[in-house]
Amino acid sequence: RDIEHGRAVHVLHTQLDLLKLDLQQHQQQQANSSQMVQDLQEQNQQLKEKFDALTQTHTTLTHTHAQLLVNDTAVQVELKTERLNTSTLTAQVHTLSLSLQHETAEAQKKVEIISTHEEKIHDLEAEIVYLNAASDYESVRSADVLEVRTVSAASLPMPLPP
Repeated sequence: RDIEHGRAVHVLHTQLDLLKLDLQQHQQQQANSSQMVQDLQEQNQQLKEKFDALTQTHTTLTHTHAQLLVNDTAVQVELKTERLNTSTLTAQVHTLSLSLQHETAEAQKKVEIISTHEEKIHDLEAEIVYLNAASDYESVRSADVLEVRTVSAASLPMPLPP
């Protein structure tokens, strides 16, 4: 009986040892699980922070994109305005060019008229000089003829009164 009792005690001790090992394994697993939970919570926190940072970056990028779209629209409007201004200036230059051509043609006509008048004035001045010379010649000739007549008449005998 002692041997059986000793065996039973030995079996119980063995089972107790196995239970203690199981308990230690469960405790180790629980400790490991607790560490894993803590690690996962830390990773979760880090992921939340990264997500928040990415969300902030996304918001900033969205805002920047919207601002770039506004700026692009403003630049497009400015470009169209500049093109319109360029077209307007080109039209004004063309109009001024046409006006200048017209004014140049008018000035050329006036120069031609003035030139024609100067030629006529020159011709008239030449004619006046000629006429003055001719008049002087006629005056001298008339004076000579008058003198000749006067001299001739004086040399004629005086008619006798009737």
